[in-house]
Amino acid sequence: MSDFYRDHCQRYQKRPIYWLCDAGRRNSFKALIYIHRYDRDTMARLRTGYVYNQQEIYKNQIDMLEQREANAASNADRTRTHKQLKKMRD
Repeated sequence: MSDFYRDHCQRYQKRPIYWLCDAGRRNSFKALIYIHRYDRDTMARLRTGYVYNQQEIYKNQIDMLEQREANAASNADRTRTHKQLKKMRD
């Protein structure tokens, strides 16, 4: 085990082997990228394979919440749905 640790420290010199890609303060999307799998197409694959899908999920949830807000029976339901809708839009 100590040989592994010594080799690891020598090879990576305290540099990370995983990179965190995130969408900012709102935490809408986060992904860890393994440095040994990184190539020139990694960011494009991340965007098309994951980010676009996540955006579509958010859009569908916003649409559903907008419908629920419009059809809310009580003010409490409407307020609760409006808060959820605001959070999803942010």
